[in-house]
Amino acid sequence: MFYYMVIKMVYERDEKMKEEGLGAPLKISLYTGRWTHRIIHNWLYSLKKNKWIRSHCHGGIDWACDYFLYPGNYVLFSLHGFADARGSILKIIKVNVNAEGKMEHDTELFSTDLPYEYYKKMADDPLCPPVLKDFLTGRPRGYHAVSENAPVDKTYSLDIQEIKNYIENFIKTYGGGE
Repeated sequence: MFYYMVIKMVYERDEKMKEEGLGAPLKISLYTGRWTHRIIHNWLYSLKKNKWIRSHCHGGIDWACDYFLYPGNYVLFSLHGFADARGSILKIIKVNVNAEGKMEHDTELFSTDLPYEYYKKMADDPLCPPVLKDFLTGRPRGYHAVSENAPVDKTYSLDIQEIKNYIENFIKTYGGGE
């Protein structure tokens, strides 16, 4: 009975979306993972709902997080580089998902290159803006691990200037970076 209800709810949702002209959601895959020295961590944020978007992260051959999205504007949080002293790059990018399911780079909102150790410290810092803190906390932790799923039940106020100011102050406190 439960499965029947779930299928019925999904069918009704899909029918409502067709009536509203939204069509079916588009699958977007973003690479993720932690290997011996490298890290790739990507999450998508919905500007419309002010929430992280639910994903399914999996290892194996692809090492990706799959998102099912509708065309529109999103913000991509990306951390990639080396999990040692060579540094990792944090980027926050506004992206557009078009009707063909392609993600197009729109505007780079923020970028910084810091030692990976700094991002780990930021994740534990109580002064870290909540949206950045949750992103950094969800990074792949062990070797051959994928990202944790984003906390999709929380709403945030995404303030890029607050994130910039926080990171600048963090660098002044702990030294280093650009």
